[in-house]
Amino acid sequence: MRVEDEIDKLRHSISIIQVVLQDAEERQVKEKAMKIWLGELKEVAHDADNLLDEFCLEALMAKSRGFFMTRLFTDFFPSLKPIAVYLEFLAAERLNFNLKVLSLLRNKLTKEEAS
Repeated sequence: MRVEDEIDKLRHSISIIQVVLQDAEERQVKEKAMKIWLGELKEVAHDADNLLDEFCLEALMAKSRGFFMTRLFTDFFPSLKPIAVYLEFLAAERLNFNLKVLSLLRNKLTKEEAS
């Protein structure tokens, strides 16, 4: 898989995480397993967000210097893969908690369209 595809996949995962967090935040008070899962999710989402920020900054600097992006992709891919794999694991675990994703996602999209 190309690095660009992995980055797009990571961006999509972060969007879904933001939607799921609302439901998980409300339920963590009552459910200890939810609290643990939510903590892990926040940590990996933070790591993913930082990696994307760092990648974007490096890409801008490389572009301004006239460097090829191939080296940048090669440097970032080893950091990207474990985060993507762990996000997939947490996404699968989410099913055990019956978190509301679709309705929250619809609400988020409706709010964005209104603004």
